[in-house]
Amino acid sequence: MTRMAGPDSVCFQGGNQRMSDDQCRLYYYRFSLLPGSNTITHQFSLSSIPFEFPSIRDDVSMGKARYIYGCSVSDSSFGAALGRAVKIDSLVKIDSLALIAKATLDPPTPIVGCVDTRGVPEILASSDPNDPIKIFKLPPGIYAQESQFVARENGESEDDGWILAYVFDESQLDAYGEATSASKSELWVIDAREMREVACKVKLPQRVPYGLHGNWFSEKEILGQRGVESVRSLPVAKGKVMEEKEEGSVWWDAWMGMRRWALDVVG
Repeated sequence: MTRMAGPDSVCFQGGNQRMSDDQCRLYYYRFSLLPGSNTITHQFSLSSIPFEFPSIRDDVSMGKARYIYGCSVSDSSFGAALGRAVKIDSLVKIDSLALIAKATLDPPTPIVGCVDTRGVPEILASSDPNDPIKIFKLPPGIYAQESQFVARENGESEDDGWILAYVFDESQLDAYGEATSASKSELWVIDAREMREVACKVKLPQRVPYGLHGNWFSEKEILGQRGVESVRSLPVAKGKVMEEKEEGSVWWDAWMGMRRWALDVVG
């Protein structure tokens, strides 16, 4: 959620709108906060490309986020793929503030309008370094999963960091299109600023099935977590409870005697 200029409105970035072609897109809403008002003042799509699994960097999740990361497909749509596995071949970075500024100068048609009407191939062909939409296209036959942005420590900008995603090369499938026990996935680390360079590839010991959601936990968070014994313990055995009585307490002995009798009766 990003607060817009002025006290009378709030802008929500993200979400999917069911449009005429039943497609998932990054959508923009703006609501009036005037007393007694309960209306949507702005609603339109920021981009026409299929867009799913949106995310932003964690430390701006309740502030003025500029960049939104997500997944897309270059030759299909998420709407058409609802009944089958979605094969993601494009990782997307959208400069939402740039597209909102463009919409301010040339407002789209409410509900069905769109700020950037280009498709995935047109965006990939762009050489504009300031293009508000950047796409990392995976090689043919290699597909990704939900991506996660990881910020560089002491980074210089909001997008200074990396996009992490599990990928799988389908050339490992057998003649029946099934993954064998020898199939393996990789974790790709992509430079989030330009969305062009793979900074690192980590080979995994096994295949990660499509559809897995992910999150990032830093080394500091992992080392600082509480030990499992502090939040979870095994139930105490019934016999051990009987033995752990308070020495010298008549009332305790009487209570435990009644408890033994009740347990014997009910089994």
